[in-house]
Amino acid sequence: MNPSEEFSVLIGLGEAGKRLDSFLAKKFSYLSRERWRKEIEKRNVQISKITRDPSYKIKDGEVIVFTPNEIVEREVDEKFSILFEDEYFLGVGKSGNLPVHASGRYKNNNLVSILQKFRNEKLYLVNRIDRETSGIVMFGKSGESAKSLQLLFQKREILKTYIVYVFGKFRGTLDAIGYLTTDKNSKIIKKKS
Repeated sequence: MNPSEEFSVLIGLGEAGKRLDSFLAKKFSYLSRERWRKEIEKRNVQISKITRDPSYKIKDGEVIVFTPNEIVEREVDEKFSILFEDEYFLGVGKSGNLPVHASGRYKNNNLVSILQKFRNEKLYLVNRIDRETSGIVMFGKSGESAKSLQLLFQKREILKTYIVYVFGKFRGTLDAIGYLTTDKNSKIIKKKS
């Protein structure tokens, strides 16, 4: 990450009164509260151009500015393949452990950034899938073509199929139709990082 970059956030009414370090850790979870405390103490965080303590209570209308020295991006599996291409669309198969777009710690290590470097052209993201999920991600070659395909996704006119591989013993087959929610008694935990 370029040390000259700055990130800013405007404090809203619902956020006023929170501790600075707690607010940053919740809003930008790619760093822990302890790490945010260190960034504040290193004077990399300012509020309306003034350095504050980690315990400072933020106020409505203040602007927090973060100037990172270095945030090391996590490694990802950069494998992808072009599955479909015509004059309007590009279909890309992505591996698991590859975020689709920039967020948190994945500013450059994501499919959109990697594709744009590889192809040296502007592509417009149509759909997303989770970082841990391998599958197909569609791009438009223009804003108009992307919007037309996004509309089909929104209207649920595109059928999406998910295949899950289970290792170990599993009782027969199981079909799931509709919405899936978290099973609080499950031994399976989604890795969050």
